[in-house]
Amino acid sequence: MENDKGQREKVALVIGGASGIGAAAARRLAHDGNRVVVADIDEARAQVVAAEITDAGGTSMPYGVDLADQQSLLGLVEATVAEYGSLDTLFNAGGVLEPGTATDISHESWDRTIAVNLTGTFNACRAVIPAMLEGGGGSIINTSSS
Repeated sequence: MENDKGQREKVALVIGGASGIGAAAARRLAHDGNRVVVADIDEARAQVVAAEITDAGGTSMPYGVDLADQQSLLGLVEATVAEYGSLDTLFNAGGVLEPGTATDISHESWDRTIAVNLTGTFNACRAVIPAMLEGGGGSIINTSSS
């Protein structure tokens, strides 16, 4: 799809887009003319952010995704390309922060943190790269906070 200047509209996927840095990035990317997929494990909150973008004149869709689940990520990329035809940008702000110190955090919490914050980031990048290469390239931004 082209904009009014004859340029192809870019498609941005924001994982962790339902709150905080991710929601701010989704809104900014939409403001800058990108079609935005707001993806988050909290699909209801992703729907709210996507609706705000649409209400402000942008193009957006929500999607429920679990960064710790490779099949969920592959489904997200497939849905993005099916809806918008391409994928240009991944802004990954998804992550979990388990409270506690190294001496009191459970192994289960530690495993979930690693699965989402490290392996999930790797898997998200791995999932989007083929679609980006098919479209001639793209940008990946990984961010974190506490």
